[in-house]
Amino acid sequence: MSDNNSFFRFIWRVNSLIILAIGLLGVSLLAYGFIQNQSYKEVSNIVNIQDNKDSKENYKLEANAQFLNDKYQVTPLVLTQDYEQSYYSKHTYSVKNYLFTDLENSKSYWLFKKNDKLILDLFRLEKNNLISTSKDTKALMYLVVKEDTNNDARLSIQDRFSLVLSTPSGKKYIELFEKLQSFVSWRFIDGSEIIVHYKKDGKYFSSNIDIEKFKIIDTRTIDINQ
Repeated sequence: MSDNNSFFRFIWRVNSLIILAIGLLGVSLLAYGFIQNQSYKEVSNIVNIQDNKDSKENYKLEANAQFLNDKYQVTPLVLTQDYEQSYYSKHTYSVKNYLFTDLENSKSYWLFKKNDKLILDLFRLEKNNLISTSKDTKALMYLVVKEDTNNDARLSIQDRFSLVLSTPSGKKYIELFEKLQSFVSWRFIDGSEIIVHYKKDGKYFSSNIDIEKFKIIDTRTIDINQ
C-alpha cells in the first residue's frame, strides 16, 4: 500500500514540475513578446531631421493614388526612416510631397519644389464630401509642417503647421494660415466658400474662405470659456 502511495506521490510531483515548466515557458514567451513589441515602434507623420549616420531612409511613391475630376492623378511621395532611439528601434512613415499627373497629356510635376516639408493631411474639398465622387473636387487643402518649431529635431504634429490650398491640378497653391496649433474641422457654406475651425496662439478661430479666389473672407475668435 505504501508503495502505491509513493508511486502516486512521484507521479503528482512529476505532473507538478511539468505544469510549472509549462507555466514558466508561457510567461517567458509573453515577456519576450512584450519586450520585442516595446523595442520596435512604428509611427506616422514624424520626420527625424537629426543627423544620424545609422538612419536608413527611403523615398517611394505610394500605390494609393487619388483621381481628381477625371483629369488628374495625385500620388503621395512617402519617406520611411529606420533608426535607433534610446532603447528601441523606430520606423517612421511620412508624406513629403505629392506628384500630380495630368491624364490628358501624361505630364507629371510636383506640388512642392523640394521635399523638405511634412504633409500631415490632405483634404479633398467637395461639397457633398460624405457621398462625393472624384468629379466633385473643387480644391485641395493641406496641413503642412515647414520647420521644427519645438526644437526636438523632428517634424511632427507637435510643431506649428500651415494651412495650404491648391487647385485640383496642383499647379496653383497658396498658404492661407501659418503657425497653427491644431485643425478642428471644415465644411462648405456654398459652392465656392468653406468655413474652417482651428487653434492658433492658444485661441480658437473660425474663418470663411473663398476656395475659387483662395482668399480669406472673414475670421472670428471663438470664445470657449463662456
